[in-house]
Amino acid sequence: MANLNEIGDLLEKIAIHYPAFGKQIQAKDGSLRKDVCEEWQRIIGYLSYEDLIERFDRYMEQDDSHKAPLAMDFRKVRSSAKKEYFHYSDPDRVYHLVFPPGDEEHRRGRVFDEEDREYMHDPLYEGHYHYNKMGQIVTDDGLIAF
Repeated sequence: MANLNEIGDLLEKIAIHYPAFGKQIQAKDGSLRKDVCEEWQRIIGYLSYEDLIERFDRYMEQDDSHKAPLAMDFRKVRSSAKKEYFHYSDPDRVYHLVFPPGDEEHRRGRVFDEEDREYMHDPLYEGHYHYNKMGQIVTDDGLIAF
């Protein structure tokens, strides 16, 4: 898991490649804004620093990399490792959903853990996942999956 200093390092690396981004994350005294670092950590802090750097490199290789990445873009960029699914087994593991671009209603999510491994609650399930009003991860028909 990336700590606040590592998130700050990532933001500084992004600012090197996207100078306008650097202006957005700087305080008046030229230092990094702590609130920005904390928000990025809240969204992508479950990833390791190495994963974040790898994902930033992949982001810059994409055709639409003319704009600085948003924190959510780090969730969208996947590792090049072979796709492998894990079966849900550990209730203490932290799970989150990743939604494809264009899914503005956030109804077609896929489940990942803090180490970016994809999970399914049932090996035979072919649907998608979304969050219910209580923040639980549920199946298409509303059954609690995680």
